[in-house]
Amino acid sequence: MNSNDYRRNIESQVLIVIYERLKAGQMDARRAHELAEYILKVLPNSITVNEIYKTAHFLKDSFVELSGVSATVLNDYEEKVKDAVLPQIRELMKQGRFENATILLRRAIRHEVEIG
Repeated sequence: MNSNDYRRNIESQVLIVIYERLKAGQMDARRAHELAEYILKVLPNSITVNEIYKTAHFLKDSFVELSGVSATVLNDYEEKVKDAVLPQIRELMKQGRFENATILLRRAIRHEVEIG
């Protein structure tokens, strides 16, 4: 999934949250408008997957209603990093390049690995 598809998927998840909360009377129109404007502002068309991940940390802080969406994005990102990095780490270890494997693992832990 490219960054635009990923962004649109998140926007869809947010719309579902807004719809369900409005329908249940747990959100008013003003709050729904604020949330929608915020999402459009923090997820521009030019955003990368890594930037989406960084933004996801702030979604739940700005709008508690988005904690589920935020958790999904963070989990997806960590799975993508794991899928991208583990084969490389295994190969480096097979080659006896343990220092390089350690460096790559540290970069992954610090979320410095660029994905999709």
